[in-house]
Amino acid sequence: SRVQFERGFAEIEKGSGYLKLANGLLRGPRIGTTFQGTLYDPNNNMDMTGTFMPVYGLNRIFGELPLFGPLLGNGRDRGLIGVTYRLRGNANK
Repeated sequence: SRVQFERGFAEIEKGSGYLKLANGLLRGPRIGTTFQGTLYDPNNNMDMTGTFMPVYGLNRIFGELPLFGPLLGNGRDRGLIGVTYRLRGNANK
């Protein structure tokens, strides 16, 4: 299946044999995610963390509510419901 995103960005640092991402965000009406970490290093290892937010279009409405929005919405580009994840290990696997 395919998922469309309306917005995506990240700070990228690329060097000899590594790629690091910071302050990453992908968001669309169905899902959203934040991410940061090392996508790969010279030993081809990955160490990424982030938060996956299902039904992102509906989920982030809570952040738009006056007065309670900053508390319920968990900040800009975040949602009320999210699953924190970590990807760590060999990038090929």
